[in-house]
Amino acid sequence: MFYNVRSLAKIISPVSETAELADQETDTIAKELSDCDVVGIGCMSEHAAPVKAIIAAVRKFKPKAFIVWGGVHPIMHPGDAIQHADAICVSEAETAFPEFLEKFEGGEDYTATKSFWFRRGDQIIKNGFAPLLNGEQLGTLSLPIYGEDELIYQVGSDGFVPLSHQHYLDYDALSYNTVWSRGCPYKCTYCGNTRFLEIDREFGKLRHSTVEHLLAEIRAATEKVPHISSIAFHDDCFIGLPAETLQQFADKMKSEIGLPFAIHGVTPADIRKEKLEILLGGGLNRVRMGVQSGSDKILKFYKRPNRAGFVKQAIDTLGLFAGRMMPPTYDMIFDNPIETVEDIEATLRLIYEMPRPFALNIFSLRYIPNTELGRQLASLDIEVEGIDKNYTTVKPTFANVLMYLVALVKLPRPVFEYLLRFAKPYRESAQVPRLVITLLRLLYMVKRAYFHLKWADFSVAFGRFGWMLKRHGLLRSFARIHDRSDGGSGMAPPHAAAGQV
Repeated sequence: MFYNVRSLAKIISPVSETAELADQETDTIAKELSDCDVVGIGCMSEHAAPVKAIIAAVRKFKPKAFIVWGGVHPIMHPGDAIQHADAICVSEAETAFPEFLEKFEGGEDYTATKSFWFRRGDQIIKNGFAPLLNGEQLGTLSLPIYGEDELIYQVGSDGFVPLSHQHYLDYDALSYNTVWSRGCPYKCTYCGNTRFLEIDREFGKLRHSTVEHLLAEIRAATEKVPHISSIAFHDDCFIGLPAETLQQFADKMKSEIGLPFAIHGVTPADIRKEKLEILLGGGLNRVRMGVQSGSDKILKFYKRPNRAGFVKQAIDTLGLFAGRMMPPTYDMIFDNPIETVEDIEATLRLIYEMPRPFALNIFSLRYIPNTELGRQLASLDIEVEGIDKNYTTVKPTFANVLMYLVALVKLPRPVFEYLLRFAKPYRESAQVPRLVITLLRLLYMVKRAYFHLKWADFSVAFGRFGWMLKRHGLLRSFARIHDRSDGGSGMAPPHAAAGQV
């Protein structure tokens, strides 16, 4: 018996200082999993600690359970993961795991399965890697399980409960989250792709199934769950796909699905006005792009695909489409211990000069095990907290206070220049009261919520509220409000224009 536990990442997500479960919660999860002869768990590195606790608890309740650990963490840090599981998958698992399971159930020798490590007492069997799936093979994979026979661990309950429509609204709002393409050619030091490329250079090539296979997945999801009103793509390099492929996708997305979609994996190197025009024609309503810093020195440290002024050029290109989609969201990394005053100033100036409106995803620097960033910091004898620590709350420095102020409002230039004189790297900066940062963050989240409400976009929050509006046909009212606020430009939210109400 296998449980598809989609909720674990939400339950153990590091919203506090550490990503840990209470002992009682760990035992409750482990008791349910202990009904299985083979327990499969997958996670990112940020959730490795609670997964280890769950594995230990499963062994307490059922010592003979065979535990397989997959996902990103065993790929990133196999030497750590294999100390806790009986087997770990160290690459793609779509063909490797069924091969292992068939041999395991048939009583055959499964320890030669490619892309797996196995532990037998003190012996660790390390097998080579199976070839990565190509685009044609990706198109033969079964569609993801969605909306049927799934269980979710619910805090405060006696264990797992059937995954309901209300759970989807609480966790994913009105959005369906998916990935179409795999691969990324870039070697950003903080990203797990640095490890993937060490395993197989083919991870740097973009691979994807056919447009028809992707649309079949989306149709299957929307037929099962009635609230889905937008699609979110989390590919690393979606816009990096060829223009002809994007055109085919956009045409069919518009004619056969008719839902707006967001693209979260965008790098400045992939931004092209022509590609954005194509995607807007298919229903694109939101873009999230990794910027990380305004300093060319820091971008070079991260090995971002960049040249002087390249990030600003990409931001300006996105600014050309204001009014045709939601304000773009830019990922920014703060609290880098090697930053100088000049680096801090460059980042704050970039934010100040961004075409408005825009939104920021604000992160404090953390490192993932076995990435190049971890090795960079170690060579400099600099300690930075790991990815298991909270990375959504920045340090209480004046530079970060000014960052929030600039993101909230366009300060008069003389005021900005005066305040900029007091911005320093966090290792040199006196701390401001944590309450100040907390208050500014709250105000900023209110501003971001306003963007979503204005565009009647309930893809990341307000799921139940959005579903109520959709059921009662009130999204058109939001469309009219948006149209009036834009001076009658006629740029209604895409899903209202497409009749998805």
